[in-house]
Order: sequence, then structure tokens, then C-alpha cells
Amino acid sequence: LDVLKVWATFAPVGQRPKCIVAWKGSTLSGWGGDWLRNLESQIGKAEPVATGSPLKIGKGYMARYNKYKDRANQFNCQQILITGHSLGGGMAQTHAYFIRLKRPNVETYNSARVGNSLWAKQMRVTLETDRRTVRLNCRWGDPVAKVPFGLESFGTDRGCNHWSHRLSTL
Repeated sequence: LDVLKVWATFAPVGQRPKCIVAWKGSTLSGWGGDWLRNLESQIGKAEPVATGSPLKIGKGYMARYNKYKDRANQFNCQQILITGHSLGGGMAQTHAYFIRLKRPNVETYNSARVGNSLWAKQMRVTLETDRRTVRLNCRWGDPVAKVPFGLESFGTDRGCNHWSHRLSTL
């Protein structure tokens, strides 16, 4: 039931650890589980990332990030890899935005879309051009990479960086 896990390497005194932050995808626990948050992200308005900013992120992502940001950023990491699947992939992209100046590595799987087109463009400029490891992996035919409508992921190919084979029809 953990929304996120944070792992840090042991670091000698005076050195900073390398960290992995993994955001969990949707769960059915509780009444409706995260599917209600998914709907809120899709139907609810996107919110500015800061007052007056034209960059916007889905309302559900902002609420979840604000709830867990202290835990997600608990270590002063030398290197950071942020990862997640589905809703967790959207959270990984949201988290990457808020710590983008730390140049995190990002790896997602069938991520839901996160922000408006201005946000996606800013993220591509910030993370892709720095040659960081950015892998937004999608599978042909998976509906999650196509929602929420009106939002985008920051991958360079329709919101993704890499595409794999279609889902099995069996």
C-alpha cells in the first residue's frame, strides 16, 4: 500500500548517496482506490505549477506530489533515478519536474500523461538536452499512455521515448 519507496546507497561521511525513488501505480485499495485520483487527473483541471505560470500539471498529480514530496526528497542525493508505472509513471514525471534542477534520471513504463504542452516542452528542454537517462517506455495498444486527454508526457515520440510490441490479445 506504499505510494512510494526511496532507496539510498550507503555513503561515507562527507559524500552524498545515490538514490532510487519508485512511485507506485494505481491500486484498488479503499473505496475506488487510485482510480478516483485517475479520474480527478483526467476530468479535473490542470493546475499551474506555480502562481501565474503557464506550465500546468494535472490536479491529481499535484495533490499526490504535495502529500508525499517530503518523503520523496528525504535524502540529499548525488544522483537520482525516478521511476514508476502507469499512475506511478505520471508521478515520476511530476516529481522530475519539481527537482529538475538536480537533473534526475527518469524511467517510466506505460505512464499516464501529466502536463500541458508548455510543461512537456520545458521538460524536454531541461532533461533531454542534458543527456540524462530519460526513458519513457510505452507499449503499443496500452490505453494508459493516451490519457488523461488534453495532457502530455514529455517523451519525444508522442509522449514516449521508446515503444515496444503490442499487448497480447490473449
